[in-house]
Amino acid sequence: MDARFSTKSVGLSGVRLSIILAAALLAAAFGLDIAAGREFGFSEQLAGPLVAGAVLSALSGYAVLPILRQLKASQYIREDGPKAHLKKAGTPTMGGSFFIPAALLVSLLWTGFQPAAIAVTLMPLAYGAIGWLDDWQVMRRRSNKGISPKMKLLLQIGFAAAFCAWALATQSTELTSVALPLGLTLPLSFLFWPLAGFVLVAESNATNLTDGVDGLMSGNRFGLLVVSLLFFAETLSVILQVGYYKATKGPDGKGKRLFKMAPLHHHFELSGWSELQVVGVFYIVSALLATAAISTLR
Repeated sequence: MDARFSTKSVGLSGVRLSIILAAALLAAAFGLDIAAGREFGFSEQLAGPLVAGAVLSALSGYAVLPILRQLKASQYIREDGPKAHLKKAGTPTMGGSFFIPAALLVSLLWTGFQPAAIAVTLMPLAYGAIGWLDDWQVMRRRSNKGISPKMKLLLQIGFAAAFCAWALATQSTELTSVALPLGLTLPLSFLFWPLAGFVLVAESNATNLTDGVDGLMSGNRFGLLVVSLLFFAETLSVILQVGYYKATKGPDGKGKRLFKMAPLHHHFELSGWSELQVVGVFYIVSALLATAAISTLR
């Protein structure tokens, strides 16, 4: 995309982008429901929970955001980030405290509180608790420093290990295999533990890295790899940036950088893209990846 392109030139605002994305997501959910109904004989598996979750999250946010403002639960912007982000200082943080429980409640109600649904629901709740603890430390210390990376990683690994143990003890043996395109299957055996644990921890950190800009079922593990390539690119950009900087460090203690700033979305921002452009393009890429992931379903 040309950096000279302006969202203002096409009359695109954050609100309009949100409306367009919401309409596209709802249309995709209805389309998948219709396709599932024709092939498997059931319907309303995506659109219903999507609408219910959106409405409940909006109502919860309407009630909780004023409370967060009163508690001064404000976002502290990292000093080494893009300067354009400084204007967002004071934005209420800990938003997950209302939309995560809303989404999980809808999932439990929709599945009739099945044991498997409860276990799967506890996992994002546990990881959400880590995020809440991190935000709480940020507010308590009045800085952008939350809990230590070591403590955060230990908590993530602990929850991931507990979930993997439950999955192996209660789920079918198909869990330890990966379905590949062309009807191929890759057995994991004992490699399930490190791979599953890595996926849980890596996905959590990758989505956290991508959260630097506003707006960002099936046994098909390969599809997860495809749909999360954007998050993979974000994480990889950080690893490459840090590694290259250390490898090229000179006598003065300074090294070179592959990107203007990492994670990757900051590089685009410093290249002249607006935050709205980054969000819009990333959503388009995510939609294309999701479409490609769906095509891998057997």
